[in-house]
Amino acid sequence: GLRGPIPTRPDDPDERLAITQNGGSRLNRPNRTPNPHQASRVGSMDSVVLTGSDLTLEDLLTVARGRRRVEIAPAALDKMARARDVAERTIERGASAYGVTTGVGSRKSFAADAPGHDRLLVRQHVTAQGSPIAHEIVRAMALRLANAFAAGTTVARPALAQLVVDALNADRLPVVR
Repeated sequence: GLRGPIPTRPDDPDERLAITQNGGSRLNRPNRTPNPHQASRVGSMDSVVLTGSDLTLEDLLTVARGRRRVEIAPAALDKMARARDVAERTIERGASAYGVTTGVGSRKSFAADAPGHDRLLVRQHVTAQGSPIAHEIVRAMALRLANAFAAGTTVARPALAQLVVDALNADRLPVVR
């Protein structure tokens, strides 16, 4: 089905995160012991192919739980390359383009290549508080990121999307708090 428990902490099998149909979440503590044989069952190893437009909740859950590999559709790679080419031409012309040659939000009037812009951007977005979130949730987040890149609307290089997919397939993702 499209709903199912994801362990929120590997050391606490009774605590589960149930993904709801609308993409929200709620904590669910089942009153019965999970079947250990069911939890260790590995599903199909066929790939989820990212196009940027048709990722299903079922696909997201099977990838998050490590049961399916991920690929990027060749058409999506082409779309990303074309979008990136537009960005590169914009940069070469010296034209102003929101988020490409400028900052974003309140920093939209600053040039992206201004001294200190990169350092300031990183410093403004660094947070790391609390306990690490469940690995399955990190996998789901990485899949959503790769799928957003596959849409070809972010001007991310295809190589960046492929790095995210490779990290998912190798199960080498960062600890996220």
